[in-house]
Amino acid sequence: MAAPDPLYELLRELLDEGNDPTLLVIDENVDAAQLPQAAAGRRVRYLTNRIDLGRALSASGGNVTCNDFDADAFPDGAFDTIGYRISKEKALVHHIINASARLLAPGGRLVLIGHKNEGLNTYAAKAAERLGGDHSRRRGRGGVTACSIHRGSRPGARLADDDYRDLRPTVAIGDITLCSKPGIYGWQKVDRGSALLIECLAQWLVDAPRLPPSPQVLDLGCGYGYLSVMASGLMEARFVATDNNLAAIAACRQNFSLCAVPGRVVADDCAQQLPEQFDLVLCNPPFHQGFATSHDITGSFLAAAATHLTHSGAALFVVNQFIGLEAKARDYFRRAEELRRRDGFKVVLLRR
Repeated sequence: MAAPDPLYELLRELLDEGNDPTLLVIDENVDAAQLPQAAAGRRVRYLTNRIDLGRALSASGGNVTCNDFDADAFPDGAFDTIGYRISKEKALVHHIINASARLLAPGGRLVLIGHKNEGLNTYAAKAAERLGGDHSRRRGRGGVTACSIHRGSRPGARLADDDYRDLRPTVAIGDITLCSKPGIYGWQKVDRGSALLIECLAQWLVDAPRLPPSPQVLDLGCGYGYLSVMASGLMEARFVATDNNLAAIAACRQNFSLCAVPGRVVADDCAQQLPEQFDLVLCNPPFHQGFATSHDITGSFLAAAATHLTHSGAALFVVNQFIGLEAKARDYFRRAEELRRRDGFKVVLLRR
């Protein structure tokens, strides 16, 4: 039997010392399979912005609120304890700390968990100022540290959270400006890999389109919708964009509307709930999951693309050039052809 993860060991110890009700804030840094054990015997609510984590927690009997970390779903002073494994993005951490000042009952506590090199000590000091209370620190195994910050009677000023909740015009491309927000990967820029994929798509449509009239296109892991928006300017097609992150879904829907992209945006984990098949799949799969680098994610996206492609369909993937996508693709596709590489990225054409 594998040794218990020290993060969840420490979380359980801290929860056992606190009072109910409890809110656990969950993002991609957390293993949803271990949370029910860590929170066993507690009156717990879960708040997450990710479809896969929400489904996993609901399947284990958890009381889950799935939104883009909108604390307005809960009343003032609703919780005695809030547990949060800190996120990678500072704006989101500040947003959760700000929300905790309202959600915690007087004397309640916010428990921040992470590693020192993730900025935990700085966040704990800021949280103590925001909540107006004292804080303590405890170390667990494996370098995991938890900071408990109590809510005092006079909370301090809000932390700067880059207006986390608000979509805003962010990414200018020619004569259009796409909306985005914190909480979406690469939210303030055009990803270089995605730009390379669109260049390759434009050339591929000229050289060897082999697509039916008005093809169905799947944007797998759509982010704020860059691939669909740009591809809709290259071809007459109907698009379905999907992502696991609810911040990305909100931004993509806004950009579909702004740019009149024909199609729909669906919140889903690797298109698991989509029934239809597609003539073309476009994908820039994520390589990082929270603080960690993960090679397994690419395989999940390859499997989803193969499942949703028509027999004569094609998929265009862009990945870091050191990822062995072609080898991974052999389990799902009969053909994998590199079309172009640049700036550390490569675009690969896949056919079933």
